[in-house]
Amino acid sequence: MVSTNLGNADSVCEAIDTIVREGVKSLSPLGLPQTSSNVVAGCVAIRYGLRGPNLTVCNGITSGLDALAWARHPIVAGRAEAGVVVGVEPANDVTAKLLGEQSTDAAVSVVLEPADAAACRGSRPRATIAGYARARTSPRR
Repeated sequence: MVSTNLGNADSVCEAIDTIVREGVKSLSPLGLPQTSSNVVAGCVAIRYGLRGPNLTVCNGITSGLDALAWARHPIVAGRAEAGVVVGVEPANDVTAKLLGEQSTDAAVSVVLEPADAAACRGSRPRATIAGYARARTSPRR
């Protein structure tokens, strides 16, 4: 599971600029996969031979927590032994323009597994997810 809100914004903006300047027929079919928000999750899964659900969450400030919850679900359901969660945000000209300021390239990854699996490996858990719930903070309009 991956959390990113601007991870492929530069690729999307580049594709849009190409369409505006030269038309849709000028897009390279080799570059279009980079416009998918799931490109980071796909690349990580391919690079490390990971199998199972592959999802990128791009929903604002709760994306990281939501990605952790989505990675936890198959483990709790007994459909996965572990999960990898990656959070990544790039710093480039596109993100600086969108954010109104220069940001910092940032990436983090977390491996989720049941506590008993970590204990069997002699690993000490760094944190525990006791549960997860989302609440609406403002009325719908």
